[in-house]
Amino acid sequence: MTAEPILAFFLLRYLRKTLRTTSIFARWDKPLTYAMIGIAILFVLERIFSVQALIIWVWHLIILLIIGISFKKDELHPARSTMLAVLPLALVFFLSDLIKLLPNRLYEAIKDYPDFAIPFAVIWMVAMLIISRKQRKALESERKKTHEEEEQNRIMAARKAELEILVAERTSEIMQQKNELEHALIELRTTQAQLIQAEKMASLGELTAGIAHEIQNPLNFVNNFSEVNAELIEELKKELDTGNKEEAVIIFPKDLPCV
Repeated sequence: MTAEPILAFFLLRYLRKTLRTTSIFARWDKPLTYAMIGIAILFVLERIFSVQALIIWVWHLIILLIIGISFKKDELHPARSTMLAVLPLALVFFLSDLIKLLPNRLYEAIKDYPDFAIPFAVIWMVAMLIISRKQRKALESERKKTHEEEEQNRIMAARKAELEILVAERTSEIMQQKNELEHALIELRTTQAQLIQAEKMASLGELTAGIAHEIQNPLNFVNNFSEVNAELIEELKKELDTGNKEEAVIIFPKDLPCV
């Protein structure tokens, strides 16, 4: 019977195909590949040496072992729905060969039961495979959507980081400009204060000059008048020394104010 080798090979191939899209594929790739090669070699040996009666139990053991490992290992969870679909058919094949070991009378009584169970097992398998395929497509679509969302989030995070860097650079430039403006404002205020002080000093200088000028005019008049009086006194002395009193009266009349 060739159904068991085909079923075993199909299960291993399906596991390998299912795990190919996961991160644990590398760890299971070699064991599954070697198992598929071993099944092919065992099938050839069965045909060459005609030891089907013995090897048939090896096929049952391999199939049940594959299904059992799929349910035992958490990382093989994606394949459980397919294994569940195949399990009834594998059990029917196993029971069909197991019945053959019963006594002839009992065997003749129940030998047809597996034949009736095989169509139901096949229908169950097909239905479960269709459901599993739909679920797998839905999961793949969800995974793709999640991947796209993660990629979009990654792009947004990268863009956010770029914007944060840009904002930080712009903030640094603004702070530098602010510091420069504050420094310029301080210099402007200092210059303004210096100009105001210079203007005050200039105004004070002009005021002082005006006051000095106002004071200088009477002083000049007094000085000039004093010089004229001094000259008149000298001339008077000269006339008095010469005895010319009349001329002295002309030079220095009595009503002339004296200093």
